[in-house]
Amino acid sequence: MAHLEDNTAADGGELTAAQIEKLGNLTPTSGERLDVAAMGLSDR
Repeated sequence: MAHLEDNTAADGGELTAAQIEKLGNLTPTSGERLDVAAMGLSDR
């Protein structure tokens, strides 16, 4: 959450209380991160 606040501040934007609450209620991700080979399969 701290990184999100830093990035938003750097952009000059502000999150509303409702947006912060919604972000705070997200379910954390789980599992392994994709390796370089797997990322190559995505359309990014």
